[in-house]
Amino acid sequence: MARRKKEPGELSHQEELFVAEYLKDYNATAAAVRAGYAESTAKAKAPLWVNRVSSYRVGKGRIFEAINLARMERMERIKIDQDYLLLNAAEILERCMQRSPVVNAFGKQVVDEGGNNLWRFDSQGANKAIENIAKLLGLNKEPVQQGANNLILADQNSLIYKAVLDTVRDTAKAVRQGAVFGGDHAHEGDKTEV
Repeated sequence: MARRKKEPGELSHQEELFVAEYLKDYNATAAAVRAGYAESTAKAKAPLWVNRVSSYRVGKGRIFEAINLARMERMERIKIDQDYLLLNAAEILERCMQRSPVVNAFGKQVVDEGGNNLWRFDSQGANKAIENIAKLLGLNKEPVQQGANNLILADQNSLIYKAVLDTVRDTAKAVRQGAVFGGDHAHEGDKTEV
């Protein structure tokens, strides 16, 4: 029985399996192994197949195209688009930025040395939401450098730096003017007994 000749751009059976397996967890190496490729091939070559530029360089652009097509079909099927993701990331950011008072064992709000009320919010969640919003808006394409203590150093002229700095300034100004972000109003003269 003669094998049917593949059309240009058509995937082999093993490549089709790879695409299906890759869409399960987006792990190219594991997907290649599950699709029946040798482990050495999976480790060395599979990560190249899922990258737009390298997939064409190694002659596997059809795999990249098939993955993209399957992703688009999935997004259409489940009705998730960039607007949906952006709106949810913004909602998560708002929820994470809601502050609540820091209270002592007696239920009184704690103040710092200067007599200012202390507040708590989910800084890690807020930072992750900001990161996701930046990705969705394409603002993360700017070169950044990771410094000591895992701090991200960005050029002071970058859009991300300016956007975050503006947000911090606006929030600080609103707090000074008595704005409430999910907690009780701060009252002048609040004291805490410890």
